[in-house]
Amino acid sequence: MPRPLKPVDLKGWVPQNPKSFDIRNLGWVDDSRFEDLGRFLGQKIMNHISKKIGWVNTPFPEMKRSLHKRVQDSLSGRAAPYYLRNPTAKPNHNPTYKRLIQFSPVNYHANTCQLYFEVYFEGADAFDGDDPQSKIKPKINPPVNKDEIVIFIGIYAGKDEMVSWADKINDWDEIEALAHFDHVNELIQKLSEINVTDYLEYEPYVVISDIVSRYRVQLIRQSLDENDWNGNIDSILDKIMGPILKYFTEIGNFQVSG
Repeated sequence: MPRPLKPVDLKGWVPQNPKSFDIRNLGWVDDSRFEDLGRFLGQKIMNHISKKIGWVNTPFPEMKRSLHKRVQDSLSGRAAPYYLRNPTAKPNHNPTYKRLIQFSPVNYHANTCQLYFEVYFEGADAFDGDDPQSKIKPKINPPVNKDEIVIFIGIYAGKDEMVSWADKINDWDEIEALAHFDHVNELIQKLSEINVTDYLEYEPYVVISDIVSRYRVQLIRQSLDENDWNGNIDSILDKIMGPILKYFTEIGNFQVSG
């Protein structure tokens, strides 16, 4: 059982380059707080899943597990149609600059269809110079200040990526993958209708298209001088996890077809 994590525990822990992958961030990702924060965010998601499918004290995975096979969960006694992913801190030996946790339907790679937590640190503005798509993301304005973090919660699905993944693992055809992508668009529409203004400083960022789907919300900034976490994380999850679990379950259990 990981020790409880407080915001103040993260004070002074800042990547050398808070805007992009950089070898200078190696010491930052190797710090034990990198995994501590990942477990904290992963447990937030697992707490909501447990209410729905009967998981008890579900362990947080150390790293990604099988991404394209339905997994029989021994605790709930049923097939788990989704998985939680703790992505590598050093993709291609290039240390990251943000903390990311991903939750996805079990039959898609998280990078193609996911709910995610994304945490930015001092100096970050949510723009990644290596990712042209980041230019259309909401910016952190002003950039993250000293002794604070900014947490985003979002949904992302890419049509071409989902079709490519489906073709790669040979579990279903392109028509079904397209139907799953359309189902995520329905999920984004449902989420966009939920009133979250009581918990957010900014309106959700919503994209519903025939290429990509996005739902992204910035939580109120978290001071690292505090011992307690801002309640927005749980408040937002209380609002949005119901539809997300429903739609991800239908995709993961092949209940949506073309």
